[in-house]
Amino acid sequence: MKIDWGTVVVGLAILVVYGRMALIRGRKRRLERQALLEQKREAKKQKNRPHTPVAQPEPGVKITYQVISWWLVGGGLLITLVGIAMRYSTLFPVTLQPYWWAVTAAGILLFAFSFK
Repeated sequence: MKIDWGTVVVGLAILVVYGRMALIRGRKRRLERQALLEQKREAKKQKNRPHTPVAQPEPGVKITYQVISWWLVGGGLLITLVGIAMRYSTLFPVTLQPYWWAVTAAGILLFAFSFK
């Protein structure tokens, strides 16, 4: 397999997607830990008051991502597929085929920023 600059750019766009997902996940976990710590601090301050139980995190799988817009998700996937088709199909003009990587990377980045 020949690796050209287009493949490298698309690979970097994919790394941006994974990095963004990791940042979102880490931020949400950090905010949950801070909220739990704040509840514990408030419980310590209120020792003389009636006991209020501290909420414990629920065990199990949590969904940590929210979709901003399903239209953005679909658009990102569609643009990515068009970019892939530009590389391997003869349906597109020859002058546009060398720029398949720009379309594919744009679709991947649009997909990455459709989550919060």
